[in-house]
Order: sequence, then structure tokens, then C-alpha cells
Amino acid sequence: MSNTVTTKIRMYRLHELGDCFLLSFTSASHKSHVLLDCGSFRNSNKAVKKIKSIAKNIEGIVDDLDVVIATHQHNDHMSGFMHAKSDYERIGIQQVYLSWLDDPSDKLALAIAKKHDKVKKQLADMRGIVKSKRGPVIQQIRAALDTVVDGLTFSDDNSMTGQATQFLKSAGSKPIKYLSPGEILQVPNLPKDTVRIHVLGPPRDYPTIRSKDPRKGESFDPHLNSILFSIDEFTAALDVNNPDKHFPFNAKYKQSATNKYFKKISPETTKIARHYATEKWRTIDNDWLYMAERFALHINSYTNNTSLVLAFELVKSGRVLLFVGDAQAGNWRSWETVKWEDEKNALELDTMLRNTVFYKVGHHGSHNATLKGAFEKMTNDELVAFIPVNKEDANIAKDYRPWKMPAKNLYKELKKSTKGRIARMDEGKIRYSSNNWKAGSLKVAPLYIEYTIKD
Repeated sequence: MSNTVTTKIRMYRLHELGDCFLLSFTSASHKSHVLLDCGSFRNSNKAVKKIKSIAKNIEGIVDDLDVVIATHQHNDHMSGFMHAKSDYERIGIQQVYLSWLDDPSDKLALAIAKKHDKVKKQLADMRGIVKSKRGPVIQQIRAALDTVVDGLTFSDDNSMTGQATQFLKSAGSKPIKYLSPGEILQVPNLPKDTVRIHVLGPPRDYPTIRSKDPRKGESFDPHLNSILFSIDEFTAALDVNNPDKHFPFNAKYKQSATNKYFKKISPETTKIARHYATEKWRTIDNDWLYMAERFALHINSYTNNTSLVLAFELVKSGRVLLFVGDAQAGNWRSWETVKWEDEKNALELDTMLRNTVFYKVGHHGSHNATLKGAFEKMTNDELVAFIPVNKEDANIAKDYRPWKMPAKNLYKELKKSTKGRIARMDEGKIRYSSNNWKAGSLKVAPLYIEYTIKD
């Protein structure tokens, strides 16, 4: 017979984009604490201070952490394990779960890491070249590259996420587990079949990992090798020693106000050229450099698509808590093909989605991290959604190409499906009556928002 469990889900509130969730399960005299992610996007001084406060708060709740899970290698999910490393060492960690992609003995994981490393290193080189150029367009592109490149993780490197990964690999008192789709685990230190964890992603299929965008016609996103080829061409085009190599005409055939051949141009063309040169807002000379930003965001999205996706099943009631990390469209699609190792205790996907009562909204509410078809199957009357988003984050608040988080139409659908039961990291007040929250189920504090589910 399954055991009754009370679940508390605590979403910690950061000053910028970041994920940090503490799940506390209580069944009779048994307790288990699971920490999913701990990170901050830009690692500002303010955010680092908040992360250390979060670790202190966790220390006041737990004797030790039964499980720590890092969904994927991005700053906003992992940097906190370094900022508060001494705190987590003092708290104690029994076991760590990472993705199969972090397994140093997995041949497919190593092959994918090698491909990604090459692109990431060229992006870092690209940033160096862009920094040598000047102008308002360049400044915008440089800022976009800085945002992504500073958060990249290379295999066995010394970046913030690289250090966090290495720390977590040795932090647990029990052997680390590298999770693959199809596994079903028991939440430790609870009676058997109280809470089960179903691993849905990331897929062990490279074409699916690189398929990051939603699609009507199910067309794939360009292959990473295609991006690599484009980056090679793009980097060559930025070559300051041979700037005309990748243009159809070399310098002597160009018409510009500073070209020595310019005097041969007609007076009419001279007038147009000078007018163009003096009204900088009209010029498009550097617009092609926006490709640098596109490449950076591409590789950023691929990393998101490697997210661990976990469905926590409260066995007695059948309720499901769905944590998708930053999984993008390809990861979501792959769930339909998961083959469960324990078929007897596996939930059929439609049942899992129908029984979902808690959804941690993917990638801070971005448009390509909640797949429409799957979300429309989350029809449970108890459904609530938590979004780790902060409207004051620099990427969301900026004037130049702000990140649309949460996406407007997605947010409307979330409100409709949850009957208004949405908790955002940046909201200090949530109205219980108008949003249909169960009395006593929600606690809003300066450091966190906590939701309680009783079987």
C-alpha cells in the first residue's frame, strides 16, 4: 500500500534569472530533501549575496540534502554551488544526480561535448575579434556575445559551471548517478513507493538534442556542423588582416567617402555617399555582424536542450510534479519515445501530463521551452505553475532586443490552464482568492515562495 506524503516546494527568489528549488517530502516520521539547481545568471554581487542567504536558509531546514540535482550546465542553474560551496559542504549531500551527458565514461556524451567545445571556443575567439571593432552596433553585439560566452562551459574547464560540475561529482557521500531517460528512481529515505522519479530527458539522441525550436511542419533546426561551418566563414570574414577575403569585391572596387578611388565617382553618387556616411542611423555596414549574436544564442539553446527532465510521482494520489529545467522543443518531443526500464511502475505519458499538478515552467517562460501539444494535456484542476523569472533582470529589462520572458501568449495560456494560479519569482504579493489557491497552500516570503501539497 502506498504511503501518504506531504510535499513542500520552495522556489527561492533571485534578483536576476536563476533557478533554485527545494523539495521537502514528509511521510509519517520520514523526511527527504531534494535540491534542484542553484544558480544565478550574471552572478552580480547582489545575486551572490542572495545565493549565500539561500544556502543558510536550506541549512536551517535540513540535516543534510538527500539529493542534489543539476539539470544542465548553465550559470543560472549551477553557479550557486560554487558561490556557496563551503555552505553546501557543511550542510552535507548524500547523493548527486546529473545528466548522462555529464558522464565521463559515456562515449556519446564525450562525442557531443567535443562538437560543442569546438563551437564554444570559436565563439570565444569571435568575441575577441568583435572587441577589436568600434561603433554602436558593435557594442550591442559585443554585449550579446558577452552574455552568452561568459556562461559557456567547456569540458573539464575552469569556468563557473565547470567548477560547479566538478564539485558536484565528488560532493555526495554516495556514488553519483548519471540519469538517462526511462529510469525510475525512488526518492531516498522515504518508504518504498512513496515518491518515484521518472526521468524523461535529455534524449540519448543527438538529432533530437539539436532540435531546439517549436515547429509546425516538424522541420529540424540546422545541424550543429552547419553552424560550425557558418562560424568558420564568419570568423574568417572578421579577419582584420584580410577583411575583403569573403566579400565579392575587393577594396578598390568599393565606393566610399574614404576610398582613394572615390574621386572618380559622379557628383551625384558622392553626395549620396556623404549623406549616408553622416547619418549613421541609416548605415548597414556592420549589420551582418548580428550573426555573431545568432550563433551565440544557438549554442546557448543547445545547452538548454540537454536539461534533465524529471517527473516526481506522489504515488498514493497519483499527482505529478514536473520539472523541465530549460528543456527546449526537441527534448519535449522525445518523451513520447521513452522506453521505461520498469514498465510495471511506469506512467504512460498522457497520464503523467494529465496528473501534473505542479509545473516548473521551462526556461523562465520562454516561447520554445513549453511545447504546446504536451502542455495542452496538463488538464488537472489542481495545476499550478511556478516561473523563476525576474522582470528586472538585465536581459529582460534592456531596450535592445529584450528577452521575452515570460512569452506573452504562453503566459495567457498558463493563466487560463491554472485558473490564475501562477507564482513568479519577482512577485511579492499573490492574491489567494482571485487566483483560486487553496487556503494555506501558499507562503510568500522575501527569500522564497513555498507551495504545499497534501495527499
